[in-house]
Amino acid sequence: MDGWVSSHNSRGRGGISAESLAASLRGVLASPKYVPPPFPSTALELATLARNPGTTTRTVCELLETEPLLASTVLNAAQSTYYGRGVQVETIEQAVVRLGATKLSDVFMEATVKTKLFQSKGFESEMMALRHHSIATAHIARLFCEYLGIPSQRAFLAGLLHDVGTAACFVAIQEH
Repeated sequence: MDGWVSSHNSRGRGGISAESLAASLRGVLASPKYVPPPFPSTALELATLARNPGTTTRTVCELLETEPLLASTVLNAAQSTYYGRGVQVETIEQAVVRLGATKLSDVFMEATVKTKLFQSKGFESEMMALRHHSIATAHIARLFCEYLGIPSQRAFLAGLLHDVGTAACFVAIQEH
């Protein structure tokens, strides 16, 4: 974090110096009251289900039906140019089947990153840049793994979450 702070102007948001901002962040993170933002449990459960070969489509659909934003994201992905194949997807079940387990798991993780982990009032542009960078890194990591012929699921998740600590710092500063 010190590298990030020192690479920006000596005076940041609201005229706060980089040193003051870094000291404030260290105080927040050192506090016994600080709890990092949790990764949404439904997204984790959906990602786990999507990777389990014994999971039925119906089970995934039932859980998706409890999360309208994730369901909408899955439907949009299934209707994209890449997956849509010119055929309209009309149900969550059709979307789940069309995407398959690997892509479905990726969609859950990406949606979570977009809606929960990389959000902080006052740092919208920085969080958007982190979000875009993390999503791009995840896809690039997957492509490298596919090129090398090795499993890509962990690499995708690692790329997606590699900057979550930086995002947590923005959230911690904003909340405290």
